[in-house]
This record gives sequence, C-alpha cells and structure tokens, in this order.
Amino acid sequence: MKAGHHHQVKHLQCEVLEDALQEFDGTLLAISHDRYFLDRITTRIIELGGASLKEYLGNYSDYEHQRFSA
Repeated sequence: MKAGHHHQVKHLQCEVLEDALQEFDGTLLAISHDRYFLDRITTRIIELGGASLKEYLGNYSDYEHQRFSA
C-alpha cells in the first residue's frame, strides 16, 4: 500500500469515528492528546486534578478559554 493511500484511509476512518461519536446519545470518556479531535466530539470536559474534579462546558477550545481566563 502506498504511503499516501494509507494516510487517506486513516483520515477517512477518523472522520467516520468522529461522525459516529457526534451521533452517539450517551456519555463517553475520551482520553486523547489530539485537541482537534476533542474540539469536534466534546460538549463537556471534566478536569481531574489531585483529589478534585472541575467541570467545563463546551469543547476543548472552550475549556482552554475558560481555564486560562479564570
């Protein structure tokens, strides 16, 4: 398989996964280093810090804005 083709297949698989997660009507725990992925699939972020939890409504960009403007 050519390298370019592999990248196209992987990109398509990610889009299919994102679409499925956006349609999912339930709760999902997602752990990812990909902020763009989190931006597209999250509506609420719960930050775990030490012995506390803090809730942020919105996607990853909203989380960053709320966290750093507080």
